[in-house]
Amino acid sequence: MIFSFLDLVQFRQPSSNNQHSWLLSLIFRILYYTSRFVHALLKELNSGVFRYICGMSAFKINRDKVINSLLYIVNQIPGSGPHQTFKVLYFAEQKHLVKYGRPITGDMYVKMVYGPVPSYSRDVTGNNIPDIDPIVVRSGHSFRPLMEPDFDQLSETDIECLEESIAENKNLSFPQLTDKSHDHAYHTSMWQINPLDIARAGGATEEMLQYISFQIENDQIVR
Repeated sequence: MIFSFLDLVQFRQPSSNNQHSWLLSLIFRILYYTSRFVHALLKELNSGVFRYICGMSAFKINRDKVINSLLYIVNQIPGSGPHQTFKVLYFAEQKHLVKYGRPITGDMYVKMVYGPVPSYSRDVTGNNIPDIDPIVVRSGHSFRPLMEPDFDQLSETDIECLEESIAENKNLSFPQLTDKSHDHAYHTSMWQINPLDIARAGGATEEMLQYISFQIENDQIVR
């Protein structure tokens, strides 16, 4: 929603007798348009558009890996819901960064109350990407997969880190997963979580952190 400055410009100041009521009307009009602007902004934030703009400073998102990583997790953990699925993916990506210097999906993680959330993956599971067919249906707090993952889209190291994360985290409770995901990367971020901080929280060496920085720069160049 665009703020209508023209309305305010045309809202001429009356005589001194009515100046008080005019001022109150002007204040109410400013508050009205401001509230409409904030409402529209929050809607854009929730839709993911703003998140993707912010995400240009991170890795390029590989949508095929997003889709098939999510399918791999929800097929391996029956009844897994958004919280568990996204946290298992987060720790798998962290492992891959620490070991191999790149994430699995390139998704952008944002700081939410109950831990990091992959923004593109969230929109995929919410069926909010127009050109991607639904891959899961939500039943209560759980996902039900609509298909098997395409293993041709996942590398051996992708599967290795996904398997390790599943084994380590599938039996953790909601509070345990939340606490575990509130790591160094989570606490040092304002909104978007830097992949370097994710790797650092996972124990990456300085040499590996330098390599990850180089990978991010290369990813930006080839976009």
